[in-house]
Amino acid sequence: DMSAAATKEAHCDGTGCASVSGVNAQHLASNTTTHIFETSAQDVKKSIDDLFTAGEGTINDTGCKDVVLLHLGVNYKGKWFQLERAAYNDASFRVADERGYQPKGECIIPAEENEESCSCEVVMMGMTAPPYGHKLSTTLNVPSLVQKMSSERGYGNCVRSSSDPGRFVCNYAYCYSLHKSSRYNETAADAI
Repeated sequence: DMSAAATKEAHCDGTGCASVSGVNAQHLASNTTTHIFETSAQDVKKSIDDLFTAGEGTINDTGCKDVVLLHLGVNYKGKWFQLERAAYNDASFRVADERGYQPKGECIIPAEENEESCSCEVVMMGMTAPPYGHKLSTTLNVPSLVQKMSSERGYGNCVRSSSDPGRFVCNYAYCYSLHKSSRYNETAADAI
């Protein structure tokens, strides 16, 4: 498995927030930043954590309630674009990542609810980490995106929906990002 992930973050420019449907391409292009991750679990986790922390240039600094994270990965056996619907809380790398990390049967999302190690914020929000192997799904309408890319954008049969991102760094990034996004969305909803 050779894998690389890039995350694109849709930002707010004060005139409105970018969202998945009805986005003006020029508006989205002017409100996008790109982060390229090293093909390692450690870098992915740090980079995604950095996106979700408070501070200038982070998701919390955008003022948007709608943020889109787009992960692009490489499937060396791939013959078409695969739009992933899900990721799994399963870090089982067949080969080591760029930093030599090669987990077998580990959770990507740690069990934070252990009484000795959990933060008060997590307990108060009632958040729980999903169990090993648990499937996390995107809230985006992937079949609609596939259809639009296939017919309206001219990609034809070169686009497919998938529910298996493998078990290397692409799955690691997508799973961790889905989990952090879910927590962000729940926190943002509570603030409204």
